[in-house]
Amino acid sequence: MARLITEQRSIDRSTMVFKKLRFLSPKEGWIRKVRLAMGMSQADLARKLRINQRSLHQLEISESLKTIRLSSLERVADALDCELVYAFVPRGSLQSNYELQAHQMAKRQIMSIEQNMRLEKQEHKMSRENLEAIKRELIRNNAVRWEPDA
Repeated sequence: MARLITEQRSIDRSTMVFKKLRFLSPKEGWIRKVRLAMGMSQADLARKLRINQRSLHQLEISESLKTIRLSSLERVADALDCELVYAFVPRGSLQSNYELQAHQMAKRQIMSIEQNMRLEKQEHKMSRENLEAIKRELIRNNAVRWEPDA
């Protein structure tokens, strides 16, 4: 469990810079955007890549459609003297997402227990402390499981 939380915190810290930048890819794609900013024609970049201009045009189109291969992006980035940065940037934090999932699982468990108790005419409401205890136990035992979004 400690290793999992440490890894979550490490990724959350590493991706913080991307969140602060509010990083958005240009609609036309980075290849075209950087190439034009450098005053480079398609023919110029195609020569550097040792491909024909039509192939470069196809790379630019496939990037704008988000169908380009990472290996192709790396090759073009290198030809443009750029680094390709590839990352998953969590919308929130991995740790808070994990804790939320544990909370949802605990809530489902409590609802099931309460339902069974109602059926047995033993009505009893579980407390918030019970919910938190189950949540902590799920996290401590690395028992948090992910279900597809409904």
